[in-house]
Amino acid sequence: MENPAFSPAFFRSFLLAYFLKTVGFSGLSPAFIFAFLLPFSCFFQAF
Repeated sequence: MENPAFSPAFFRSFLLAYFLKTVGFSGLSPAFIFAFLLPFSCFFQAF
């Protein structure tokens, strides 16, 4: 399960880019971004 093209860092940046593209920067607050990324950061600690 060692796929360098699908590493946790790449997956996280892809999720962030997709999320920002979908929602848009104008509708985001720092607290909302933090609340969105917190579960993923905790999830990627397992790797």
